[in-house]
Amino acid sequence: MGGKLKLRKRIKALQKIQEMENSNIPYSTLAIAKKIGVSKSTVSNYRKALRKEGLIEEKRRVS
Repeated sequence: MGGKLKLRKRIKALQKIQEMENSNIPYSTLAIAKKIGVSKSTVSNYRKALRKEGLIEEKRRVS
């Protein structure tokens, strides 16, 4: 199956990313990835998908 997540884990990851993105705390990609146990690229791809669907808003990150 490679690096693909199973459907249930994928749904939970999407929900957790959405919840963390909509909170007042500016979580980094790495912080979210560590908290939910997925890679940084997975978080990045899921964020992109959630933005496209309008479920999270576009945020400009300040480094």
